Amino acid sequence: MKIVADGFEFQFTDALDAFVFDEKDAGKRTFHGAPMKAVDIVAEFKTEYVYVEVKEYPERPDEETPRRDFKILAELCAKLERENSLIRTNHEPVKSTTEAKARDMEAHSGTESFLSYTRKKALPVLSAAQSWDALHRGLAEAGISLRLRGNGLVMVEHTDTIAIKASTVARDFSKAKLEKRLGAFVPYDASRTTSRTSTLSIEKPLSTYQKSPISGMNSLYQQYRQANETAKQERKTKLANLWEQQKQAMQRIAGTAKLNLLRAASYHLKRTLRLQARNTANAAIASGDGG
Repeated sequence: MKIVADGFEFQFTDALDAFVFDEKDAGKRTFHGAPMKAVDIVAEFKTEYVYVEVKEYPERPDEETPRRDFKILAELCAKLERENSLIRTNHEPVKSTTEAKARDMEAHSGTESFLSYTRKKALPVLSAAQSWDALHRGLAEAGISLRLRGNGLVMVEHTDTIAIKASTVARDFSKAKLEKRLGAFVPYDASRTTSRTSTLSIEKPLSTYQKSPISGMNSLYQQYRQANETAKQERKTKLANLWEQQKQAMQRIAGTAKLNLLRAASYHLKRTLRLQARNTANAAIASGDGG
């Protein structure tokens, strides 16, 4: 029995039956229509079934790109630089996932990320803080809270909508380094301080993260953003106008329907009154004739 699949021919001499499992022709008896590609051919023998899957491999193994090959390439580049006395360059990513996302956000939106804002506000506070209370209060003034999460610390934006690992802001903000410097972690307590900042609270910070535009942005990108905003506003205006036109049309249709309904009601009322008057007159005539 001969079967052809994916350009290959297979002979099953002693098979009772053999067919292409993922048959595309709906007119054939073996067509099932299920979206699957696990088995290409099924052959039935007296005592067993044989399943055949056809795969295509490249002629040369090095033509297939391995998964996550950037690590292999980085190691090879570093090795070649050492062997040939070349200037060493960095081949490994130096940014964490959070840093990469923050950079992408700033590049696409042109606004400051929470990570950048936190670094700008938190690093001076960390340098001056000599206690957990001073650190918490300094961060609270910038609308940032430092909290325990899991085995580490996170910095949370004042509305509790954004949180980042404290160690991403700076390695000195890691839980281990802070506890080595300030002692065991102490949560924020607004009622513990009697200094000038005792009236401050995380709910009423002096400044907060606002996604401010990044200074010194490329003028061409500013033009691009302005064009996008203009187009967005134009679409919004057009949609509002279309909705108003549709609303007015619906009102006109409703008014016309109401007028037609009133006209029909008036016509039927007049017709009913005429019929009643005619019936009354006929009854009066019949009564007079009878008398």
